[in-house]
Amino acid sequence: MKPHGAWPLLDRRSVLKKTIILIFFLIIFRSFSSPENENFKFVKIIEDQSGHIFSGISDATLTSCKDIIILDGLGNTISKYDWNGNFINRIGQKGQGPGDFYWPTSVNIFNEKIYILDRLNNRFVEADMELKNLKYFRLQKNSFSKYLDVINGSKFIIDHISLNKPDDNKICIIDKNGNLIRTFFNHAPIDINSIKKDEKTLRRLAFISKITYALNDKLDKLLITFHTSDNPIVLYLYSLNGELIKKFSYQMDKKYRFVHDLYTAQKVSLSVFKGRHFIDVESVFYYNNHWYIFVSANHYKDGNFELNIRNHLEYFENKSFYLKFDENCKLIGRFDINPYFKCFYISKDGYALGKHPHSESEELVIYKITDE
Repeated sequence: MKPHGAWPLLDRRSVLKKTIILIFFLIIFRSFSSPENENFKFVKIIEDQSGHIFSGISDATLTSCKDIIILDGLGNTISKYDWNGNFINRIGQKGQGPGDFYWPTSVNIFNEKIYILDRLNNRFVEADMELKNLKYFRLQKNSFSKYLDVINGSKFIIDHISLNKPDDNKICIIDKNGNLIRTFFNHAPIDINSIKKDEKTLRRLAFISKITYALNDKLDKLLITFHTSDNPIVLYLYSLNGELIKKFSYQMDKKYRFVHDLYTAQKVSLSVFKGRHFIDVESVFYYNNHWYIFVSANHYKDGNFELNIRNHLEYFENKSFYLKFDENCKLIGRFDINPYFKCFYISKDGYALGKHPHSESEELVIYKITDE
């Protein structure tokens, strides 16, 4: 029997070679089997443990002590959890009265106050950190806003989509009473001359129109994008006094279009999506002195089948990525995200709150940004 450490040199080389090969294949296997993107580190999933099932999470944010506020847009509720996912409190039901909500879509925290955009009630709500002492502030009539941001306790930024004039999309700075202080960035999503007499199509267009934006940390600049009929993702950097500082863009693959192109037709059904590639700018954020633009790229398969609301996910493929720009709007890079992730909020310490829109259950997913 050979004593310990007396293996021939050839055997040692053979063992070393086999070890290197094994490590190589483990690395290859890991790269194919792991669903986690290298730029996003999975942290946790927040699922409700109080018997409540989320119908459709529309936004979420973190408090300074890392409690989690979740808006259920379809369920018309506002929920609060601690960082470990333990249920704390919930308010809301569908309605128009005090304590009611009708499709809440945006939440922000400023100076220990929570501000919630109650979209279809055309108002925003101020609450304390315990989701109590609610105060209501009415917005302009015939508007259809999706986002609300806070400049300070008396000034707010809101997107304005007009139900009467779909070519009147703009950014508004308002006071607490909904009075206009300033409007700018007036853009139409498409040329609507061909459908001006079709009220049903115009309202549908207004419903899917959105202007997406983010404030920087100094609260003096606003990065805006909106869904155009052109191929590039066009972005506009504004000062809060309405001055355009810079316009720049990111060129998508030519096959991708914005979904607005489909709404120029007199009749719209799911069948018109067959074989189409379209994109959606989901959200914009300012984090760690950089701008982050989250995008989904979508494709409906083509073929001889009936496409309907029950089976459309079988033929629907999507992926997501984010574009990272420095503070001066120079492109740093494009970072793919797998699986498809819709981001609602990025905290100052890099936690990204969002969801996987086509997962079997509606739940909040938290990642940590690792691409710094």
